Amino acid sequence: MRRIFQDSFVQGSKNSIHSDWFQALDISHSDIYNVSELFGLEVKKLILCNTLITDLKPIHELRSLRDLVVNEGQFTTEQLQQIPKGVKVTFR
Repeated sequence: MRRIFQDSFVQGSKNSIHSDWFQALDISHSDIYNVSELFGLEVKKLILCNTLITDLKPIHELRSLRDLVVNEGQFTTEQLQQIPKGVKVTFR
């Protein structure tokens, strides 16, 4: 799974395409349904537009995350309250 992300979605990896660090990871329109599939990756910006993800609690495990991009209306207010305070949410 990690190889797919690195080959398809990486924007600004630290050393090479084989690095686990991402400036931005765009998983829009993917079949990913659980944030835990991203555990172990260092991601600064995560784009979740039009994904199957409904539980945002696991985002706490993405400690390097600073920006989250979602669709307007994709998540309820209660779901969005699960996002850590240090993460900026942008709506498309």
